[in-house]
Parts: sequence; C-alpha cells; structure tokens
Amino acid sequence: MKSKILLFFLSIILVSCTTNNFQEYTNNLIKVDSLRTKLPEYGNYSLSYIQIYENEFDTLLFAGNVINNSIDVFDLSGEKFRTRIEFQKNGPKSLTTLQGFYIINYDSILVFPNSLLHKSLIVGMDSNKIENLVIQDFRNQEPKIINHVSSTLNPVILNNSKLSFIQYPLFDVESAENINNEFDFEIIYDLKDSTISEGGIKYPQFYHGKIWSIYSTLLFRTLGENDLLVYSWSLSDSIYVKSISGEVESFIAKGVSHKKVLPFTQKPEQQERIKKTIESINYKGILYDKYRNLYYRVVLNSTRYDPKIHIDYKAFFDQQLSIITLDSSFNMIDETILDKNVYTYSSMFVGPKGLYISKANVRNNTYEEDYLLYDIFNLQR
Repeated sequence: MKSKILLFFLSIILVSCTTNNFQEYTNNLIKVDSLRTKLPEYGNYSLSYIQIYENEFDTLLFAGNVINNSIDVFDLSGEKFRTRIEFQKNGPKSLTTLQGFYIINYDSILVFPNSLLHKSLIVGMDSNKIENLVIQDFRNQEPKIINHVSSTLNPVILNNSKLSFIQYPLFDVESAENINNEFDFEIIYDLKDSTISEGGIKYPQFYHGKIWSIYSTLLFRTLGENDLLVYSWSLSDSIYVKSISGEVESFIAKGVSHKKVLPFTQKPEQQERIKKTIESINYKGILYDKYRNLYYRVVLNSTRYDPKIHIDYKAFFDQQLSIITLDSSFNMIDETILDKNVYTYSSMFVGPKGLYISKANVRNNTYEEDYLLYDIFNLQR
C-alpha cells in the first residue's frame, strides 16, 4: 500500500467530473461454478460481512455470524467449515454485538462492535487469543465514530496504520434540512497516534435540500487498484473514485433501466417509501475483483408495486438483481441481468474463482437454510 492517505479533501460536488460513454460489448457475466457448504450449528446462511484471506496454504472465507456473535471460518478450496471464533457478550473481553472485522493475519484479527469502537478486540484464529484493541473513547469529542456500518459492501479498510470506516447518520435523513454538505460518511482512525479525522465524503449536490427515502441515500465503498477508493450512492448514475492524492473523479456507471428518481414533496409513510424504492432503480454496492482487475456495481432494478405483497423489507427481494461490470479504467463493459427471486445483493464477495453471489433470496423456494449456497460468475471472454 502507499505510504500516505489524504485525510481531508473537498466534497465530491466540487471536484472535476469525467464521464465515459456506454459501450456495447458482447461480454457478460456467466455462471462458471457453484459453492455448496454445510453450515455449522447455529450457522447463518445470510452473510452480511465477509472477508477473504489467502496465504500460500489456504483460501479462507471469514464470515460474521450475528446470530451466534461469532466469526465462522470456511475453507473455500475444500468447501468446508473450518472453525469458529466466538465472543462472550459480558465481561472484560466481551463483544456485545459483532459489527465488523479486519484480518491482518491468522493471529491478528481486528474485531469491531456496533456503535462504540473503543470496545474493539484483537483476536487470533488458532491461538484463542482475545485482547482489547486500544482505541480511544471519542464519545465526548468531534467527530465521533458511533454508527459505523461495516459490511461486505462497506468494508473496514486498513491502510498504513489508519483504519477507515463508513458511518451512517443518526439524524432524520428524511428531513430536507439535514441533507447538506455537513455530515461526513468516512471516518479515519490512526492506530499510531490515536487521532481521528474525516475523509470528506458527503452527500452529493443532487441530494441536497430534498426529501428522500431512507433507502435512497445510502453509500457503499470498496478499495480498488492502487489504493483507489470507489464510492457508489443509491441513486447516482455515476461512481466516484478517490485517488491517494485526494482527487475525486466521477464515471458514468448506470444500469440500462436507469431513470431519474424524483424526491418526495413531504415526509413519506412506510408504504410510500417501499413503493417508490421498488419502482425505481437502486444501486447497492461496488466490489473490486483483484484477480481480474474488474469492478462490479450491484443494481436492484425496478419492479411493479403490489400493496398486498410489498409490505416490508421483503419487497426488495422482488427487485431483479443485475451486475454492471467495469474495467480497470472504469469503462462499462456490460450489465448482466440475473434470474429473478434467486439471488441477494447483501451477501456477495469476490474470490479466486470469480464473483460469488448468494442464493439466499427470501423468495427463493429452493434455498437450503443448512447450507451456504453461492453461484460463481466470471466475465465471458
């Protein structure tokens, strides 16, 4: 990794914009393999935090298990469960609720609870080591780290002793006056000097001063080639790329069904939120494929609203999933439409074989809850 990361930079609305015209390619993602692995007792088949760790001997999948408050470890090569790192909920070295983690090596895994990072741990997979990770308590200082959303689509990033987190606001995001250029979504903690700083990632201009659904103002991030940070907003037809110098560029990366979404004229009721969300395209993440030097933007496409069926979060599983593939220069290669009611966006990751997409869609009647079930996709050449 580079030796320096810029801690402050101008809001993404002030930087120059570079766009790429959509190009027609015959290449798309095709299914090349599948993963079917038996879960351990109290296993969780719907994984929201996954990290792949490789060395010369192993390719392991580390998966956060919020049901069991543990990290479950699977051998991807042998397609089997390997071990479990469990956390007590009470005591001096406890973890109330697992939120995220970062693997340095087998004996140094940084583990983060929700809300309060000063209660983080450092653990070992095989040594049974559990120690307190010294992070200062910043609850009485600004800025605070209190609502980090560490997940597969918003991973914790460690770069040259600096931990970087994405956080979501605790204020009312459906109040127009709160959607402005003040709240910073990216927080950086320096492990060496115990300082905290902001990354400068704020609401893009088109969101400002308007009423949006809580589901439409989400940010996702990945670490790409050459330490590039790549950001994807729920309603933006572009992705934003920050270099090590702090310069930010935008690149068009929109789905074929993209249409401009209008804000609400007043704060919506829950059914209004759901209706507008599923009737609109929604971008749900960006992942980097280091093995093939590609990027995948995750898209939930619009579907027809049915008030009898679409009454809660399960409505979003009816939106057909597609994947936009981009090359290393962020040129769009293709958009692949996946089978409806089969896959889920929240539990996908990149591994040596390709893009792993979970089949744990709540509408998938053939899903086996005792197994991890993934289909593996690669770009057709």
